Amino acid sequence: MAENNRAVVKLKEKFAASIIEVVEFRGEVTVTIKKEDLLAVLAFLKKSLQYNLLTDVTAIDYLGKKEE
Repeated sequence: MAENNRAVVKLKEKFAASIIEVVEFRGEVTVTIKKEDLLAVLAFLKKSLQYNLLTDVTAIDYLGKKEE
């Protein structure tokens, strides 16, 4: 489960206010964070948790669209 994932636990300890959502689907954990905290979270993952491969960063562009 995502709640027991070591990286998720550490991210919640250090960046609780930055995490928007944590989802696990078919064994893959996805953590959605605030865009302004991206560099700090990535630096923490690399330096503190020894992550050395970034496989995916995604975004959605709502430029010019009204929020619902």
